[in-house]
Amino acid sequence: MLTNQGSRTISRCAQNSPRLGRQLLTGIQMNFDNLKSILVLDDDHEINLINNDWLVTKGFNSDDHNWLSKEQFDAVFISTSEHSNNISVYAFETFERTYTSTGLTKRLNAEFELNWESFDRFQSSTDILFLYVVPKNLSWFFYANRDWWQFAKRN
Repeated sequence: MLTNQGSRTISRCAQNSPRLGRQLLTGIQMNFDNLKSILVLDDDHEINLINNDWLVTKGFNSDDHNWLSKEQFDAVFISTSEHSNNISVYAFETFERTYTSTGLTKRLNAEFELNWESFDRFQSSTDILFLYVVPKNLSWFFYANRDWWQFAKRN
């Protein structure tokens, strides 16, 4: 089930990355504080890992979908327990948008079960231009922009 959580904000904590703090999604506290010990989030152009303990796969976006086709989705996520067990993952932007018409700021984010139907619904309906998708335990990362994607999983 896809649940859009775009109206919620991520609070900024002084000791955290300047872009990400903690997020409360559907009653589950997702602590993004640990992201800064794994990823450098100041550069939104690719996955930038702190150490080399990760295997990174890179591919080009599908011509028919925003980011991944079903075949690409299966190839990327088949080895994750979240895909095998239909567990929720989190998708988010690392910046806050400011809407000129209202002056409101908003960070787009979502929570959905990691299966093709939920992911395809998400990628077909989101306004996110580039994103990170992560499980709660941060054992892997998916990054995508308009042209290509990267998947990083601990060795």
